[in-house]
Amino acid sequence: MVMQRQNAALIAENASLSRSIAVLEDSRAQARLAADVARAEAQRERKKAAEYDALRKALIDGDEDAELPPFFRDWLSDLLGGL
Repeated sequence: MVMQRQNAALIAENASLSRSIAVLEDSRAQARLAADVARAEAQRERKKAAEYDALRKALIDGDEDAELPPFFRDWLSDLLGGL
């Protein structure tokens, strides 16, 4: 009888630990996904910052032939198209 109770307790503990492992694995997967999203967002922000810097430099240097970044051309098009 004692062995059966110990066995039942071990089975319950094993089930609890298995659930904990599953939760931790899900958490780890979510953390990895969040890290991937954060890296992609940081890369997008670096690209946008480089476009802003190029535009700022062109405006400061007075380079009238410098190509405007696509986001700025779109913004100007929307702005001037509304007139």
